[in-house]
Amino acid sequence: MERLEAVRRAARHWGWPCLEGMFARKAFDWRQWGIRWLAFVTVMMAAQPVTAERAVSDAERAVQETTLPYEPLRPANTMSPRDTIRTFLTEYQKVVDEYLGEGRVTSSRGLAAYDRALRTLDFNNTPDGGSRWVQTEHLVFLQEILQKIAMPPEDTIPDYAEVKASGITEWTIPDTRITLRCADSGPYEGEWRFSARTVQMLPRYFRQMRDIPYRTGGAESLYDIIQQDTEGLINRERLVGNRLRAINLDSPRSALEGFLKNMNQAYAYLLQVDEAFSKDEPSMTTEEAEALERLAEDCMERAVSTLNLSEVSEALRYDSGIESAMLIKEIIDRMAPAPLDQIPDIEMVRQMRKDSGGKAIRWTYPNTKLEIAEIMDGHDEGLFKFSPHTIEIVRDDYERIKDLPYSERYYNHFSAKYDSADISPGFYEYYATTPGNLIPKATFWGRLVDRLPEFMHAAVKGQPLWQWIATIILYAFGFILSLLVYVWTTRMIGHCKPPYKSWLRLFSPLFISGIIFWVTRCITNGVNITGQAILSILAIERILETFLMSWSAFILCRALAETVIMLPQIKDESVDASLLRLTSRIIGTVLSIWVIIAGLDDLGIDIWPLIAGLGVGGLAVALAFRPTMENIIGSFMIFADKPFKVGQRVKVLGADGTVESIGLRSTKIRLLTGHLTSIPNEKMATVVIENIGQRPYIRRVFDVTITYDTKPASINRAVEIIREILAVPEGEKEPKEDGSTHPNANINQPDFPPRVYFNNLNTDSLNILVLYWYHPPAYWDFLEHANWVNVQIMERFAAEGIDFAFPTQTLHLAGDKSRPLTVGQRWESDEEGQSPINLFSQAAAFGAHSALGNVSFASASDEIKPEGKNPATPIVPSEETGDTSDAPVEEDLMDGDLDQNNR
Repeated sequence: MERLEAVRRAARHWGWPCLEGMFARKAFDWRQWGIRWLAFVTVMMAAQPVTAERAVSDAERAVQETTLPYEPLRPANTMSPRDTIRTFLTEYQKVVDEYLGEGRVTSSRGLAAYDRALRTLDFNNTPDGGSRWVQTEHLVFLQEILQKIAMPPEDTIPDYAEVKASGITEWTIPDTRITLRCADSGPYEGEWRFSARTVQMLPRYFRQMRDIPYRTGGAESLYDIIQQDTEGLINRERLVGNRLRAINLDSPRSALEGFLKNMNQAYAYLLQVDEAFSKDEPSMTTEEAEALERLAEDCMERAVSTLNLSEVSEALRYDSGIESAMLIKEIIDRMAPAPLDQIPDIEMVRQMRKDSGGKAIRWTYPNTKLEIAEIMDGHDEGLFKFSPHTIEIVRDDYERIKDLPYSERYYNHFSAKYDSADISPGFYEYYATTPGNLIPKATFWGRLVDRLPEFMHAAVKGQPLWQWIATIILYAFGFILSLLVYVWTTRMIGHCKPPYKSWLRLFSPLFISGIIFWVTRCITNGVNITGQAILSILAIERILETFLMSWSAFILCRALAETVIMLPQIKDESVDASLLRLTSRIIGTVLSIWVIIAGLDDLGIDIWPLIAGLGVGGLAVALAFRPTMENIIGSFMIFADKPFKVGQRVKVLGADGTVESIGLRSTKIRLLTGHLTSIPNEKMATVVIENIGQRPYIRRVFDVTITYDTKPASINRAVEIIREILAVPEGEKEPKEDGSTHPNANINQPDFPPRVYFNNLNTDSLNILVLYWYHPPAYWDFLEHANWVNVQIMERFAAEGIDFAFPTQTLHLAGDKSRPLTVGQRWESDEEGQSPINLFSQAAAFGAHSALGNVSFASASDEIKPEGKNPATPIVPSEETGDTSDAPVEEDLMDGDLDQNNR
């Protein structure tokens, strides 16, 4: 029977068209006619009667394939409406036969017939018209429709001759809207195809005729069979497309239909799971319920994509989008279906754009404020979505109509025009009062909440009581856990050293931020708080996380700087370390500000217009900020010029002490008294700074005063004695074998020899000026050397009988017989140049020496003589400060006024 049916189809395809063409066409192609009739006769001769009981074997199918040859290059005959309709019916019937016989279409003959059938349809206006699934679906729709309408007699359909004679370019099947049109340009010029408008409307026509029976002789529909065939390649493409394909937003009509279809599909999944778990023994496993929940979430995501959420803050878009989509659906479900023909489609949009003069196209759902508007800029330019104004007012509109009943879908004629016009009663209320996402019974918590007592489901401020209780418990748990983390971190920091201390400080804000995020996710996704409450919770979460992350960013920069400073190449108190710390603070501050700005922007708070609009207030802020900027700039000038380092002793603005830190705003100096003072960097960068820690030597300047009764020869002798004391003996100028030198080698440098002069006649003394420069500037060594020099001067002057002068005055009165005036008289003695006091001192010393006999006395200066050091060996800079001088904090208390003498 199958072979006979194939013969009949071949006769219809190759026999009747030839006869028709012989009489209808003006120029008949005898060669083509002969080839077709030869093939027809061959098929008739090959046909053999087959009983109903006999099955068609694989060999017979192979014969059938050879009987109907594969013609891959034969184009579809679309020269007239009659040829196009005949081509579609015959070629598509080949596809149907192979699909019913083999379960799929894989043969070259079947695929070639599939392509020729597609050639008869114009998919230019069809969304995703290049998809194989969409193409196959539209072929099925068209075949179904043609089998249900009353087709006109074939001889009444215009053929090629009538088209040429009348010049028609469009023809419509009588009493239908199915139109065929001749292309006037492009690659299909001169071909008759089902028009783009007709192909676009095929799903709608199919839904309207779904319940109409087939005509006598019509084949059974393949639509339901194809829908259930999940193993077919085309159907697998449909499954992938349903999850990944975006809704067509090229017109208000496609946007509305896509929104309704996906919302109803998500609701259907919910009902399916709810029904399965409502039975005493669930008819669905948890894994199957979770799979349906994922499908429902995909549908909801596509439905939300039809909403323009550009004016909703980034942090609130997900939850706000889902709620807004459900509220829009709740409003539409209480309305009669809007006339689909009055909703602009792609063709109407094109015409409206020509007439609008560049203005945005808008369409409003009848009797509502729900508006679908064209987006005029940005990534979604040219697409149609529910407007931001609709998102803003949809909750208020829902509150006004939520007590009204749902619409009755008895207008089948109107609702059938929609891809999906079903209602989803109670969808939003179910979502708002149950835990989880869309399908709560797919989770353990959802089923647990469903078993709670009835009073726990009572509404309090728009939310069930159990939701408020769960929210309070979660917040209390999060607060206690955050407090424990903060206390533990604070205690651990006290036992750590850099840089571990800085890294441990980073743990606290990050962990607390994670706690806040987890608690909020539990409330939004688990407890499923909705409405204004969820928006407030999300806003609080984002604000807290923003400031915690800002804090973390600042700490992170400081931790990185401290880690780098710990490297062996960088000293802790060096300029490089201070510069790293300063740079890390600046970068951390900038990064923290940027995090705060980004966080506020996610909440929809644009602070840039606020900053730009400060006006006079901005000027006042700038003026108030000026000292801070001056200090920051001053700190960079200090690091660039390096007039001092951390750890060095400086004198600046009356402060004398050691530099402890160079900050972003000020420099801290530890005074010699132990007090800590801070000087703004703006001043430190502009005033004169005396850096004692950087001196290459210590200069000593002091005066030796002798009495006025000292004779000139003794004065010269005093100068020679001091020079001898400061000089290096002839035999000790070269270093010894152990490398040590004479102590005076440190003050006898080629460019800095000691200087001793009788330079002044004071009012009460004769002044000898002594200068020398101690190399290197090791202060404690310098004091030991000064001590030795002082003792030697005392010893040598005593031995030479040179008296030191004191700041005293002696008054001699005239007429005082006990103290006669001897003005102008001179002392005469056999010992030239010796005063009685000197003679007495020498005699006393000689007498004591003679009395002790052979007992020798060591000089006091020899006992304190310092060890000689090689002055050519440079002093090793301090490991901490790099100084060449170890000036102590108590230097001013030693050796008189060092500000004038010891430089």
